Parts: sequence; C-alpha cells; structure tokens
Amino acid sequence: MTTIDPNIFENDSPIAIANNWLNQKKTVTGSITLRWYRDEFYEFEDGHYQHKKKDQIKGGLYEYLSNKSYITTARREIKPYNVTKAKICRILNACKDLCRVDVAAPVWLGKNENDLNPCMLLAFRNGILDIDKYVTGEIVLYPPTPDFFTVNALPYDFDPTAESGLWNNYLKDVFRGNQKKIQLLSEWMGYNCVPNISHSNLMLFVGPTASGKTTVANTMAAMLGPNTVPFSLNDVRAFDFLASGVLSAAGTVCFPITLKRAKSNLQKMLHIVKGDAIDVHPKYRPALLSVKFPCHFTIMTRSPSVFGGYEQEIMNRANILTFPNSYAGRENRMLKGQLKAEAEAGGLINFALCGLKSLCQNKKFTAPGY
Repeated sequence: MTTIDPNIFENDSPIAIANNWLNQKKTVTGSITLRWYRDEFYEFEDGHYQHKKKDQIKGGLYEYLSNKSYITTARREIKPYNVTKAKICRILNACKDLCRVDVAAPVWLGKNENDLNPCMLLAFRNGILDIDKYVTGEIVLYPPTPDFFTVNALPYDFDPTAESGLWNNYLKDVFRGNQKKIQLLSEWMGYNCVPNISHSNLMLFVGPTASGKTTVANTMAAMLGPNTVPFSLNDVRAFDFLASGVLSAAGTVCFPITLKRAKSNLQKMLHIVKGDAIDVHPKYRPALLSVKFPCHFTIMTRSPSVFGGYEQEIMNRANILTFPNSYAGRENRMLKGQLKAEAEAGGLINFALCGLKSLCQNKKFTAPGY
C-alpha cells in the first residue's frame, strides 16, 4: 500500500514496492500490462504483448525508484530509498510472482465478456480479429486489451483491403499458374497465423536450387513477424537452444538439412507435429518438462530422400509444394527485399486469412499434386 504521496512507500519490503510499481506504472484500466511467462518478460505495448529483455525492465524500475522514500517500520520516519542491485533483484523476483502466467498462451487473463476462444483470435496493433466470425464472412475486430495474453501478435494494423500484386504475380510465375499450389500455400500461411496444430501436418518446399523456396519461406516469415523463428534441424541441440522462441511461435522455417546432423531431431519434430509433449533443456535456463510446441514446421529441401529412414513417416504427414522452376543465373536481386517490405507492412495477411478460412471450412488442406 502506498501513502498519499506516491513517492513515499509505506515500507521498503520488495513485495510492497513491486505492487506499487505494477499499480502505478504497469496497469491500464485495472489490468496489469507486464507479464512473466516461461522465464521471459512481456509487456503490453501498441496493442499487443511484446518480449522485453530483463535489462529493459530493470532500467524502467531504476527510473521509477529514483527520488523515492519510505517509512521505517520501527520509528515511522521517512528515509530516502537507496537503490542497489540486490534490491532491484528482489523487487523483480517479487514482480515475477505477481504477474506470472502459468498456463500456455494464448489465454484470457481477465475479462472475456464474449466467451471467445483464445486460439481463434489473431492480435494486430489495431485490434483482435475473431477468426471464428471471419470464417463465416463477418469481420469483427475487438479493441486491444491486456486481458488477452498472446505472444503471437502481428506487428501491423489489420486492413481488410490490403493486398500485394507483386506477391500474386510472383506466385503465378513460381508455380507456373498452378492455382491449387497457390491455394495450398495460402492455407499453410493462414494455418501458421494461429496456434492450432490439430491437422498434425508439416510443410515441405521441394525444388532445385534457386527455385524460389527460400524467397517464399522468408516472405511468409516476414508476414508472421515474431510469430515465426528460423530453425535448423542440423543443430543437435536445436530444441534446447531455441526453446523459448519456438514455444512462443506459431511457425518455424527450417533451412535445408543434412541427414547426418538432423537425424537426432527428426523424431522430436515428428512428436511435435503429432501434438505430443517433449522435454527441453534450454542453455542457462530451467528445464521445461512435458511441454507442447504450438508451432508448424516448414522445411526446404531438394528431395525428400534427405530424411532417410524417417522419409515415409514424414511424407505421411507432409503437405508438399514443388517448385518446378530454376532461376539460377537470372535471379531478381531486388525481389526478396520488395516482397519482405510488403509482407512486413501487412500486404499479405489477407492472402493468408483467405487460406485459413478455406482450411476451416473444408477441414483439410488442398492437395495440388506434383
């Protein structure tokens, strides 16, 4: 509890000061805007939660504590509050307990007046899109609120009229006008927007060098923003080192693999695709036991044969997009940057959402053939 003067603390206990700081600096309309989730801080800014480094949070706390005083317990005297590293550490530990999120995101932490399914909501800077209503043809954008905790928000505004002629023309060229392939890509990109792994599928981009696989994958990653992470199955400890990023991302883009190095990770990946829980041991962080990864794997390869003894099981769960062209020697060096810029500005999101709508209605991915 604070005194009438907000610069004078009732006492100097870490829990009391943490409460004061959260109430005075990290609360909007009665809802806490700072959260501690899987050993990371997230703060509600610009309409959605954003990852914050501990040093950023410490800096804000140091600033808040400058020129503060407190009332001594014994004599009820007012004394200056002297900030030390040890005190900051204890206050932050108290904050972690006060704003901890123990359940998997996305989740409602406060008011959910419309009884909305958190897994069927997509947060933008300017609001929260109701995917269930979008599938029925209705566009409903709820006001941004810190009561909805998700780490998969998109870093741009939702605009139902946004489109990219450059992207559409590029896909027609890459897939030689095959509309089923374009439709499958649209569905896959939409599926990556939400933490839904019910289809138990992964995606293979198959084609020769310089066929457009990487350009399409990188453009999808730019559209998803922090919802995706680059991921290498060649790294023997990939799931450990990248646990925090993969656990909070809806999509992962996997770069070409070498079977000898990737073999130990293929089985883990298949468990995740099937919806099983696995254990991970991030470096310098506590182990995460029996956790589910709400992510989708997009793997680029020249041939499925690189999977060796796992090839059949992977093929049984894979959507396959073949890239028939080779642009070797005639690459457009400007194109990747142009497509990335349009994706980061939100120009591709409606392409993905139309695919998600189709997937929800048909309950299966389009099969384009080869």
